[in-house]
Amino acid sequence: MNKKIIIAVISFILAVMAGFGEYMYLQNLNKAQYTVAVAVQEIKPNESLQGKIKYVKTNISAPNTKITGKEYARVLIPQGSVITEEMVTSEKTNQNLKKVAVKSDLVSAVGGQIKAGTFVDVGFIPQKDYADQYPPGIILHHVQVAGVFNQEGMEMSTKVFGNMQTTSSLAGVILFLNEEDIVKLKDYEAHGTIYFVIDSSQNM
Repeated sequence: MNKKIIIAVISFILAVMAGFGEYMYLQNLNKAQYTVAVAVQEIKPNESLQGKIKYVKTNISAPNTKITGKEYARVLIPQGSVITEEMVTSEKTNQNLKKVAVKSDLVSAVGGQIKAGTFVDVGFIPQKDYADQYPPGIILHHVQVAGVFNQEGMEMSTKVFGNMQTTSSLAGVILFLNEEDIVKLKDYEAHGTIYFVIDSSQNM
């Protein structure tokens, strides 16, 4: 008899604790300060996010408060993933475009302001011996950046890149270009220095 009473009391206490725990969780959830976008299904590269995400509250500072659902996936986004700005782009990628890497440094890459999805104008400064044949100036307009990478070939995220929290410096920028522009870019790169210009009106 005593054992049954003890078991009943323990069960009651556990039930109360579980209920209190759930209550506190819901209270904290209601007080959450941040909202994040989460993929409700797998989103393939170049697919629209519209109808494929949901917003949830969290107490953890979120890096993706600007996700609106109108963006396109830049990479494969698994179901249940919290979506960050580095994963998306504002414009759908032209499927006929290819990726090409260009050597760059922090100065040429606008002091770390370039990230995946940014649209840039590509500029050129010739080596002294080629100034007549390859005049300086903007050689390509409204080019989308696919990513930036360091000396180890690792992609540099916006936050690590912008805050310089890395032991490896910027080595290059990856661009989306058609085959004709790729040939043109590589020809110019072989005869001088490539740099980038961000047009704020293209990246609103």
